[in-house]
Amino acid sequence: DCDLALLQVNDPRFLQEAEPLMIGELPRQGDSLDVVGFPMGGEEICQTRGIVSRIEVSTYAHSGLDLLEVQVDAAINPGNSGGPALYNGKVVGVAFQGCDAGQNIGYIIPEVILRHFLEDALTNPNYLGFPSLSFSVQNMENKNLRQHCGLSDEQTGVLVTKVDKYSSCYNQ
Repeated sequence: DCDLALLQVNDPRFLQEAEPLMIGELPRQGDSLDVVGFPMGGEEICQTRGIVSRIEVSTYAHSGLDLLEVQVDAAINPGNSGGPALYNGKVVGVAFQGCDAGQNIGYIIPEVILRHFLEDALTNPNYLGFPSLSFSVQNMENKNLRQHCGLSDEQTGVLVTKVDKYSSCYNQ
């Protein structure tokens, strides 16, 4: 649901010389970070630097769930997925998708999603995932829609457009 997985290596020698990376805090818009991985193959690790340009809830391409993501202008290409995004030497996210429709637009799964995933996956025998209220909303960005719903020009919000009849939110 959040495009993350746990892998287990059975050979204890695999991690003998590895130094663990600590998880940091969510970066802010405008912060510079590094994305590490093996884009487009290659034998050597690659590091690209970028700026956090946006932090918002958006749809994850693989699961279709709306979760928090961080948009960066660092190059994120096939092969970067699963690589860490580092800010001040700490992991602040995991590279997971690029944007073919634009230039220099990539996305990382932020540390808050990573922490939730790790805590859930490592403490529960059955991964529980992320809760869903099973309803759809539309942002009320349009001035005419806000007026139609009786909101002032200064008010914003969301309009509930659909409620799954099998959800706990459904009320006949």
